[in-house]
Amino acid sequence: MRYRICIDRDLCQGHSMCCAEAPQLFSVSDQGQLYDTVEVLSELVAGEAYQQAIAAAAVCPNSVITLVPVDEIP
Repeated sequence: MRYRICIDRDLCQGHSMCCAEAPQLFSVSDQGQLYDTVEVLSELVAGEAYQQAIAAAAVCPNSVITLVPVDEIP
């Protein structure tokens, strides 16, 4: 099964913990805002990449990363 990585950008503060855990899936850039911005490099994941996305979500200090099965997306 494939999953889509979703980030609540309103709550994300760009701590970059997700990047440290899964650098092939996430990056953080300074957009000149109050907080840095997280970018998803690979939105759809499966297999090992899914496991890495789960690990990244687990270390997020603001718990803003969720994984949604693609079948559930309208």
